[in-house]
Amino acid sequence: MATATNLDSSIRLKYSYGVDGDGHEISKRKTLSKVKCDSTNEDIYAVAQSIGGLQDPSLVEVVREDSKMLNE
Repeated sequence: MATATNLDSSIRLKYSYGVDGDGHEISKRKTLSKVKCDSTNEDIYAVAQSIGGLQDPSLVEVVREDSKMLNE
């Protein structure tokens, strides 16, 4: 049976800068690394919202990425 070991977590924030002349969304992403693996989703979301509130563009998406190593 395979087991999983937590390696690392990161947060990807997506900001909206509006639309271009053709109506396409202009967005940029920022990745924050070395997030504690045992952090709750609620805590990560609250931190992301706090960081987003300090930025001028609108925060439109928060993604948590977890890396795990699979072993036998």
